[in-house]
Amino acid sequence: MLFLVLAALDPPELLTLASAVLGVVGLLGAAAAVLRAANVKTSLELLRGEVGDLTASRARLEGENKQLKEESARQQQQITMLQEMVTSRAAVDQLIGALKSLERTVLLAVGRSQG
Repeated sequence: MLFLVLAALDPPELLTLASAVLGVVGLLGAAAAVLRAANVKTSLELLRGEVGDLTASRARLEGENKQLKEESARQQQQITMLQEMVTSRAAVDQLIGALKSLERTVLLAVGRSQG
């Protein structure tokens, strides 16, 4: 049916119709390009937002990591102090043992000298 309509047109009318069709196709192509550009722009904005979120998350994680390292250092200092206290306690226990042994020796010597 379209062919019959086109066959009934004279050349200037066909040229006008062809120009109109090409114009519409051009407009549709331009509209599609604008839509693609808008989609690209929207995608870029989303990516920028995601990059911003990732940057903020990284900064937060770096802060937490720093705090954890500081806490770990404090705990290591506490462990070292406790180890030193245990060593000191062992030294005190040894000294107490030596003093008790000396006391027994002195008491035995005094007992022998009196008896």
